[in-house]
Amino acid sequence: MTAEASATDRALADYLAKLLRSHDVAASARGDRVLVDDDESRWVRLSAAPEPGAPFVRLHVDAAGPGGAVVSDSVTGWRDDVASSTQDALLHFCVGDFHVLLAGLWGVLEEDQVRHHVVSAVDGSWDLYLGSWVSRMSDPARTIVAPDAAFTEALLRIAPELLRGRRVMAGRVYVAVVRGEWTYEAMVDLQANDALDAVLRALPLVHDVVDYGSQRLFFLAVARADGPAHARVGRCAER
Repeated sequence: MTAEASATDRALADYLAKLLRSHDVAASARGDRVLVDDDESRWVRLSAAPEPGAPFVRLHVDAAGPGGAVVSDSVTGWRDDVASSTQDALLHFCVGDFHVLLAGLWGVLEEDQVRHHVVSAVDGSWDLYLGSWVSRMSDPARTIVAPDAAFTEALLRIAPELLRGRRVMAGRVYVAVVRGEWTYEAMVDLQANDALDAVLRALPLVHDVVDYGSQRLFFLAVARADGPAHARVGRCAER
């Protein structure tokens, strides 16, 4: 890691620690990591990786879950320069990922940001936390209607087959169209998942995008013990 990248990641740790504290979660930055409740086993890290030869930045998040499992995800910022792309990636992390992790790993469910469902599987019950759909359009005057109900219904249908092993699991779906060419990405723990891919391809998505459009959603599943993974319920808008 270069000195410049290390400085960037330390700045991201400071940002994330402040973000957690603003949501009433004790957090402290230690180098490029953030410790939750000053607990070495409960950490989260953001790292930024600029795209070589382009002003794009991929922002990675890794977070320790129950039992030591690490959940990971990444978002991409697209702007005219690296600094602006990093800010764009942070914005999409906050909208798409942060509140899901806040609920599943750090105990605060904000119901205006995350939808919570309890799923029964063969090996027990799970808390399933779904984030917001994040949409991008090349035409700022247009919007894409998110397929909330259709996706949630289909995910709940296949969830008992997806959830295995009683460990925290992270999932992401992403679909994009560029000048009529479609890309689908359905991942569980950063691995392509056929069942989730079938759900994604069956969604009622918008097809009349002129240049570029995309939709993305992040979700987290946490095996239940004596109760839900979250201890507090609130609303982000009330902060």
